[in-house]
Amino acid sequence: MIGSRGDTGPTGAAGTATVFDPSISDTYLQGQLVVYNGVLYIVSKDNPSGTPGTSPDYTTVSGSPGPTGPTGAQGNTGPTGPPGAQGNIGPTGPQGAQGNIGPTGPTGPAGSGGSGTTGPPGPTGATAPLIYAQTYIHAESVIFVSAG
Repeated sequence: MIGSRGDTGPTGAAGTATVFDPSISDTYLQGQLVVYNGVLYIVSKDNPSGTPGTSPDYTTVSGSPGPTGPTGAQGNTGPTGPPGAQGNIGPTGPQGAQGNIGPTGPTGPAGSGGSGTTGPPGPTGATAPLIYAQTYIHAESVIFVSAG
């Protein structure tokens, strides 16, 4: 005879699913949850082979993913980043056109060199004929008077 069914036990801890990785899939154990292309699978036997969705070693737990939802609103602009390093000095630009001639400047101060050197004496002039000469002595002076 079979007895009556017992009470339902408590709910177990939430399981975690592993993202399918073909390089380690042969180490998966029966009952392990695997996610592949957005679909949840349970491993049906230890050391499965193949790929979920095409191998009998994986059983689909949830259906295929639904359509992609709408794009969310654009987020706020992030903070401004720090300034970058100063760049190199650029090349020298071309020489500009020659400018206009400026106004004449003020007259400078007079030089301090004075006059030039005295030139040589000129030639002696002709002697006039002596017509009359007389000498006077007065006090300490001698006076020559000539008439002519």
